[in-house]
Amino acid sequence: MILRAMLCVTCLLPVSGMAASQQGFPDRVIRIVAPFAAGGPSDTVARLIASGMSRNLGQSVIVENKPGAGSVVGNQYVAKATPDGYTVLLATSALPISAGLYKSLPYDAGTDLTPVGLIGAAPLVLVVSKTLNVHSAADLVTLIKASPGKYLYGSSGIGSVDQLCAAWFASRLSLDAVHVPYQGAAPAIQDLIVGRTNFMVTTSFPLLPFIKNGSLVPLAVAAPKPIPQLPGVPTMAAAGLPDFDVSVWYALFAPKHTPGDIVAKLNEAMVAAISDPDVARKLQDLGTVTAVDHTPRHLKQFLASEQKRWGDVIEVAKVPKQ
Repeated sequence: MILRAMLCVTCLLPVSGMAASQQGFPDRVIRIVAPFAAGGPSDTVARLIASGMSRNLGQSVIVENKPGAGSVVGNQYVAKATPDGYTVLLATSALPISAGLYKSLPYDAGTDLTPVGLIGAAPLVLVVSKTLNVHSAADLVTLIKASPGKYLYGSSGIGSVDQLCAAWFASRLSLDAVHVPYQGAAPAIQDLIVGRTNFMVTTSFPLLPFIKNGSLVPLAVAAPKPIPQLPGVPTMAAAGLPDFDVSVWYALFAPKHTPGDIVAKLNEAMVAAISDPDVARKLQDLGTVTAVDHTPRHLKQFLASEQKRWGDVIEVAKVPKQ
């Protein structure tokens, strides 16, 4: 009887320890895992959110980069982490894309991650080199249709958002253009500038310096309305695609089974960070439009819709599964 009572008390210890941990959360450093290399847009967003959350929580929030396999390495790391709120994922559109791109994954984005909240999204921009001497999306479409297979579009890699968006753009308009993958957006942009490729679809942030100096010409934004960074640039409706809305989005996820009160604290801190005027201004400078609904419930629904959409795009773009 005594042994049974001792065993019962022992069984309760981890539970009471977890409850105490929840009550004092956070009492140590929180890590936001960015599944891409340091220096890129997603890493910058992660650091902005981390600084804002740190001020709200009164605890250090740091960014840890775990790049590899188009975000799969970082996604898996968080999916397998202890669900105590101290390891959080800065996810991007690459999360649902990976689900459609790989034959198998070591995690399920829909069940192995707990939604915390959607931060915002950066609409993609259709750009050409000034050497192409094209000044509208309609003119680009006419040019490509006149010479099938001649024109090239670069991307940051096979299965990247920019490749899939450009391939979807070409498919929707029955364009025959050739994909040239690069190891990242920077070399793809450099080759576009000098005319080794002809067009590209990517976020505005890495493009703005070259648009400002005239090296690149923006033709359209893949958004419902023009964006503040490029106020004179029309939407894809100018190319005959009024419903073409594609962005790179950013969101926070925790491991599955993370307690609800901890998720609520993380969400509250994330929303406070986004609401900070300095953080909001810097996000806008990155071309990011903050989300209207930041709730975990909305993010869960949003992820499910994104998985279906990108699965369809991958099929249309005929990108082979890896």
